Amino acid sequence: MKKKSKKHKKIVIKKMRVIAFLTIIITAIILISINIQEKQRQSKAMDTVNTYISYINESKYDEMYKMLATTSKNNIEEEKFIERNQKIYEQLEVSDVKVSNMNEEDENR
Repeated sequence: MKKKSKKHKKIVIKKMRVIAFLTIIITAIILISINIQEKQRQSKAMDTVNTYISYINESKYDEMYKMLATTSKNNIEEEKFIERNQKIYEQLEVSDVKVSNMNEEDENR
């Protein structure tokens, strides 16, 4: 009986090692996937910001308004939004607005 017990223990240990290894691999794959999704989300957000900034530079206030969330549009009419932004950017003589990519370290300063 002792021989079977030792063999059984070895088999159980091997199975536990395989399970631990697979768990580590699956966890790594999940973390990599989450990281990739986060980078894609950040890239999409920067694209949106860059598009909005380009509309400022081109005085396309109507296009800026179209990018607003529905809740924001409910708070201001398009005509008032355009008029307000036009006054702001023209009175301040704003031109060639640029946004650099900020990371968490920059945001915490």
